Amino acid sequence: MTHSQLEPDGAQNSPKPHPPYRPTLAIFLIMPIAAALVALWLAEAFVARDAVSGRREDAPPAVGLTPFTLIGSPAPDFELATPKGESLRLSEQRGAWLVLNFWATWCPPCRAEMPILQALHDSPSEAARALGTVRVIAINRDESAAAVQAFLDELKLSLPVALDPGGKVSNRYGVLSLPMTYFIDPEGIVRHRHIGKLTEELLEQTLRKLASSNAP
Repeated sequence: MTHSQLEPDGAQNSPKPHPPYRPTLAIFLIMPIAAALVALWLAEAFVARDAVSGRREDAPPAVGLTPFTLIGSPAPDFELATPKGESLRLSEQRGAWLVLNFWATWCPPCRAEMPILQALHDSPSEAARALGTVRVIAINRDESAAAVQAFLDELKLSLPVALDPGGKVSNRYGVLSLPMTYFIDPEGIVRHRHIGKLTEELLEQTLRKLASSNAP
């Protein structure tokens, strides 16, 4: 009797075991898209929640997640009110470099850097003058006009300030934490972003770097 005759019926025709499962390229393409959609949904959900819940004025605002960068892209335009009820529109500032700072009164690093921004507004440094005209706009996230004006009066600040109710403009700029500062060129293109407190040295370094990169 041969070896083949000893094998049970169907042994020769039994299916081969499947190879172990391995992730395909599709997974790596789908995951970033899904994460971006979820993050954008969360950003809108945070804003909607604050509008419905009546969150306390002194509580830190919810911050939506935005998985993108604005560096090298046009700065999103906006029109916001100032604490005194006037209107401030970003696109009307074209022709000058803009230092766009996002802040809140409850934020200690924001409070610490305000005198530095005020000094830039009052008397541009040599690095700022090398860029030409430099303007400062401070965007307050989701606080009342009265609270913001009291803060400005306390610190004797006169730099341009705009109110961002609900944090909608902050979310469009991907503000994940405060303070955050954008540097926008005269054509309205975002050239640099600084996360965290600005010091006088850091501000001067950034302005010098921008001036050197834009030198003819």
